[in-house]
Amino acid sequence: FSCVGYITMIGDFCVKSCSGLFPGSVFATQRELSIYVVTVLAIFPLSLYKNLDSLKHTSVIGLIITALSCAYVFGDVVWNASEYQAVSTLQDNLWYMKLDMFKALALFNGSFSAHYNAPTYYAELKERSFSNYAKVTIYSFTIATVLFVSFGLAGYARFGDEVLGNVLKSYSAKDPMVQVSWMCMMVS
Repeated sequence: FSCVGYITMIGDFCVKSCSGLFPGSVFATQRELSIYVVTVLAIFPLSLYKNLDSLKHTSVIGLIITALSCAYVFGDVVWNASEYQAVSTLQDNLWYMKLDMFKALALFNGSFSAHYNAPTYYAELKERSFSNYAKVTIYSFTIATVLFVSFGLAGYARFGDEVLGNVLKSYSAKDPMVQVSWMCMMVS
């Protein structure tokens, strides 16, 4: 199911970014074509590798690209904090509870859905032991949780109650940096 979710997001990201970066192109209008092309030319060949070590370079590229998109959102909030009233938005709503907040649980669940790869991760450890595997798991989940929560708080500080589940969707589609972020997220 995770792969289907990623392919769906790739189609969304491609149409959003290409409609601004390459208006009138076939990828700006035909979501299905972008999904097909990316699946055939990228996802399928990458899925043929026998072990995860072969994917380390593409994983690093994906992490760098994701970091750049996160940096854009963080930078936007920090540099324009007074204009967005970011600090007061967070302070005034620190303990605000809304039923829509439970949508975040679904996002977290999707973000941590690599459990089916756990045996592969364990098999590829240089020093296989339960304690090493536990350390790697705890470190990676801690880093991911801190980044996800920080990114969500930055999105809320920027957009308040109007923030969407995907923070990048909250920005104007006409902003070139957002279009580049969409493209980067598609590649990652």
